[in-house]
Amino acid sequence: MISLEEVQQRLTAVKCPICKQSGFAIHPRGQESYTDLSYKARCNQCAYMFPVSIPTKSLHLVDPDTAQWVMGLPCPDCQEVGTRLDFRCMTSVRESIAFVTCNACKHPFQELAPMEAYE
Repeated sequence: MISLEEVQQRLTAVKCPICKQSGFAIHPRGQESYTDLSYKARCNQCAYMFPVSIPTKSLHLVDPDTAQWVMGLPCPDCQEVGTRLDFRCMTSVRESIAFVTCNACKHPFQELAPMEAYE
């Protein structure tokens, strides 16, 4: 499972939907559910907050549609297909981002997630 420090570092690739700055703090206390750990990311500039969730169970068991989508993502570095979901965040009502790592070369990257995957 990915650490909060890694999540915070990888969120620097995201721009706040309100102020367009990159820089977020994550409150270290999260809420645990059956499928994931949920945290709140807060923009360091404007204090806008959005949820971040780190999976704790296999996606194949709890969300097979998302698991299939994640496994079909090609890596931008090596072009191999197949990734694992590290965490995801919903930065706004219309935008969800999946942070994944390539199974072949271990390159971390993010991908805009289709919203129907979260319905």
